[in-house]
Amino acid sequence: MLAALRGAPRTSERKQMLGTKHSEEGGRIGLLTIPINEAGVVPLSNLIEVLNPEKHTIHLVTGNAGYLYFRKCKEVRTNGIVCRGGTTPLSKVLRNLIVHTRLALLVLAQSRLVDFWVFFMGADTMFVPLLAAKTARKPVLFVMSGSFVQTHKWTGTGLSGMISILSRACCTIADRIVLYSRSHVKEWGLENLREKIIVAPRHYVDFRHFTMKLDLRARDNKVGYVGRLSEEKGILNFIDSLAEAARSLPNLEAVIVGDGPLLETAKRSLLDRGLEERVTVSGWVPHEELPTVLNRLKLLVVPSYTEGLPNIILEAMACGTPVLATKVGAIPEIVSDRETGFLLTDNSPGTIARGIIEAMTSPELDKVSGNARRFVEFEFNRENAIRRWQKVLEDFARSRGGKRRER
Repeated sequence: MLAALRGAPRTSERKQMLGTKHSEEGGRIGLLTIPINEAGVVPLSNLIEVLNPEKHTIHLVTGNAGYLYFRKCKEVRTNGIVCRGGTTPLSKVLRNLIVHTRLALLVLAQSRLVDFWVFFMGADTMFVPLLAAKTARKPVLFVMSGSFVQTHKWTGTGLSGMISILSRACCTIADRIVLYSRSHVKEWGLENLREKIIVAPRHYVDFRHFTMKLDLRARDNKVGYVGRLSEEKGILNFIDSLAEAARSLPNLEAVIVGDGPLLETAKRSLLDRGLEERVTVSGWVPHEELPTVLNRLKLLVVPSYTEGLPNIILEAMACGTPVLATKVGAIPEIVSDRETGFLLTDNSPGTIARGIIEAMTSPELDKVSGNARRFVEFEFNRENAIRRWQKVLEDFARSRGGKRRER
């Protein structure tokens, strides 16, 4: 099932490619996420792959699309729940408490089968499951793919204060925290927890599918946004920028790919600005169709207020599609301005519009595209991801044995 999702080789072929062997001495890893939607299946599959299910036994606890998908996967042992979210702040709090209690009961039940827990998506909000793991005397490794505090800050739900307290408590109790970039330490207010932080991206790209299929010069003047349609992603700023960019680029077209709470708002905004003929809103697209989408774009725009390390940036670079992005999270470590992509000083509509115009008219666009492809192929292949995470697990095992190392 994992192989089918990632387009990976069969298990026997993957062993040979990765140079890994199944070991009876491999660890027993518990892996927990909050209930996820379809978009979360790919990053979860990616982490499972780098945790190396051929060597370690993985007990997955998740929910919704994650549970429905991975319960059919023979490579992991899956338990989970199906649930609905709330519609008002109070109902969201109550439903989350119920969901986290159900997950905590599964953590308690599975803890006798695992050596330690890895908390993934939503790690910094899972206080009740964390208490369950610690009650079972199991060490916990947090993998913070993003910051719920930052997300709620920009979405204006009114819950950011409570979530900040919850996140701080979770990060303090966790034994180790994995971040995708050292810049997250300051951005997410984790300076006083620096001694327990490890930097290790779990990302890799399947280059047999994400590859350049259409020369950049043969593509239309089309820019794109691919991701969740929510406030913290800057989608409305991107739409605002298109009207200004179109005045300088008369043949400019755009595509918006994704789903989220701002979908209808985004459509209305396009109508209000008279952009409905220039911009296609295609909704959520399955991961296996993204290479086709990316190969039709001359520029991918990532105008986020906050990010971890967006996989879509790596996938675009692999397809030869230059990226224009804000300098948040791990992005500046991947996108070097005018070398492997283009960076925005901020994500205001005017700045995004100027960035689009400069990138689309840049005589260095082909060079940037080539540099980006070579960079991502060298840094973000499956073998490198496996090696990074083998070291994470080895260091975590040593720290549990009392042999802590300075980082």
